[in-house]
Amino acid sequence: MAEPSSVIVVEPQFLYRAGLRALVEATPTTRAVAEASDLAGALAAVARYDPDLVVTALELPDGRVGALLDECAVHGRGAVLVCERVELDRARRLARGRGVAVARDAPPDVFSSALAEAVPRAQAAGRAVRGAGLQGSSLLRTLSARERSVLSHLGENRTSREIARSLHLSVRTVENHRARICRKLGLRGRNRLLALAIALRTELGAPG
Repeated sequence: MAEPSSVIVVEPQFLYRAGLRALVEATPTTRAVAEASDLAGALAAVARYDPDLVVTALELPDGRVGALLDECAVHGRGAVLVCERVELDRARRLARGRGVAVARDAPPDVFSSALAEAVPRAQAAGRAVRGAGLQGSSLLRTLSARERSVLSHLGENRTSREIARSLHLSVRTVENHRARICRKLGLRGRNRLLALAIALRTELGAPG
């Protein structure tokens, strides 16, 4: 029988944090190894425990949760973003390519399904980053200037429509660039492309 996936729970409020931990422990395939109440504590716990999965609140008191999601995406960790139902659309956009979003008032079985979905999705994205066989500038040399620009925008978690608006292109043209990048790098699926874009943000620089 496979070992349960290790989980860090990140939530500013104690009672919510305890509830999330109880749900993690109640799921047979996961076990909680640590808790944190803010971004700094979460990053420290991730460095110490090297978890398979991070369950985090949408709002953290000392920083953008996006930094935590980026760390998860780059290292092939799963992420479940928990939020109020009215914030679910925003959470899904933020989690796109980096994790799964779930409403705070979702039934336990929906939460368990989100846990089960997040880990293999993140592992696949992490393998895509490592499996590209190239690093940094070597990888980028295989792309055209326009493809690098599109990839840079993707690294900021922007949609094709947002990229098209910024680069004065049609959405279809942006989608074509994304498809060519995937073909060149041997990637299959939007999540793997997004994970790679996030991993290469330093090399890509700010979107132009």
